[in-house]
Amino acid sequence: MFKLSREDHNCPDFARFREMYSNLKMFLNARYDFNNEEWNDQLEHIVNHQSGDGSFRIVDSFRIENDAVVDFCNYPTVLCNAILMKAVLLCPERYERLIPILSRGLDASVEMGIYGCGYDHMSVQFDFLEIYSRAGLTFFLERYPDVSEKFSDAINKIRRLYIDCLTNESFLCGFDENCEVPMRKSIAAITRKPVFAYGTLMKSESNHHYMDDQVYVETAEICGFNLYNLGRFPGIRPSKYASRGVKGEVYLVDDQAMSDINELEGEGSLYLMKLVEAFNDGSSRVVAAYVYNHKARRETRIESGDWRNKG
Repeated sequence: MFKLSREDHNCPDFARFREMYSNLKMFLNARYDFNNEEWNDQLEHIVNHQSGDGSFRIVDSFRIENDAVVDFCNYPTVLCNAILMKAVLLCPERYERLIPILSRGLDASVEMGIYGCGYDHMSVQFDFLEIYSRAGLTFFLERYPDVSEKFSDAINKIRRLYIDCLTNESFLCGFDENCEVPMRKSIAAITRKPVFAYGTLMKSESNHHYMDDQVYVETAEICGFNLYNLGRFPGIRPSKYASRGVKGEVYLVDDQAMSDINELEGEGSLYLMKLVEAFNDGSSRVVAAYVYNHKARRETRIESGDWRNKG
């Protein structure tokens, strides 16, 4: 289990920052094992590391160089916030108790500067938004809009800024650096919901037209589910085996398409939309997956976990 601790602000250790960043990033991307005592101890250690100002900084004071503040104060706070956000979304019945801690952490992340101007700051901002989006940002703001008004307002301000830049085709930041690509990626991440498609919504499948105007992200796999052949379409059900995986694709979906897909899937009756972790190449993100809401026959299970490889 890794430990967070306060370092002397007069001599911040960048090797310490790199180790801390790596450990927090690894914890954020690891599978959240709510029944594992060591995993929960690590989460509680992160919670107990919060400073009185709400941040999760790893120096004993903010009296350090501005660039060092980003490394030793901002990044730890954003990563710890993302870890708590992900826990609340994936297991609210157990971790909604952490919302007051997360509220102070999100307030602190805004106070330290989640938005601003200048290319260097924009690149850090893009990084922060990517971290939050992987933790389920759009779902969190929809479900818990009042947890941190400062944070919600900051995200809305960034959203309006990016939309204005896209509308005016104004993408130059800092030293005339073009930030169109990361800006387009970030606006999609903070305005759309990530959906895990494992059947007819995937590329070349019968209902893929629902994804025509959506943003394809990556192939991915979810764990702890069985995939079943229900005839013209598949369904997933929770498995008692944590290692069971289902392969699919992740898309960032706008509100209109989300509504259309919910109708297609019979969300609330035929399928239930659940938030789960999707994994790809050592990283994870919180996604919506449609779980079949009825029993499935054991003999219809697709052992490969891949609808395109039904066997």
